[in-house]
Amino acid sequence: MERRSGISLDVPTRPWPQRIIRNGFVLVVPFLIWNAIFWPLLPAFAGGVGEVPGWIGVTETVLRLGVFVLPLFLSLRAEGAARTLGGALYLSGLIIYFASWIPWLQGVELQSVLFLVGPYSTPLLVFAGIAALCRSRSYIAASTAFVLVHVYGGLIKGGVL
Repeated sequence: MERRSGISLDVPTRPWPQRIIRNGFVLVVPFLIWNAIFWPLLPAFAGGVGEVPGWIGVTETVLRLGVFVLPLFLSLRAEGAARTLGGALYLSGLIIYFASWIPWLQGVELQSVLFLVGPYSTPLLVFAGIAALCRSRSYIAASTAFVLVHVYGGLIKGGVL
């Protein structure tokens, strides 16, 4: 470690594969892959019947960008109980999120609000897991705001509001 003027220049360096694996963005990749594969397979009714106001669309897009880009600047650093809780939230959230798409992918008409908001609301579990694993309050705040706007837009698209 080199010292100049009493300032430590000890910058932790890890090999690049380890930096990538410990980056919070790794946890967002399953969402991106899932949506890229299955979004085009959704039936026409999944696109919605209601017209979402422009300000909701813009707000949702900006928040979505934040939720998917912010993990690039986060690292997995939870330990102990926080790691266990974060991992449990993340994995159970992914399973529930993927399962919430099944009625949509099967073309089942969405008779229940629960089926309608499932794919819109369940990402919050995954995002809470990411926030816990990365120990980031700002991420949980951004993702909560995103999910609230996302659900609201989904209810409008579904004709509930």
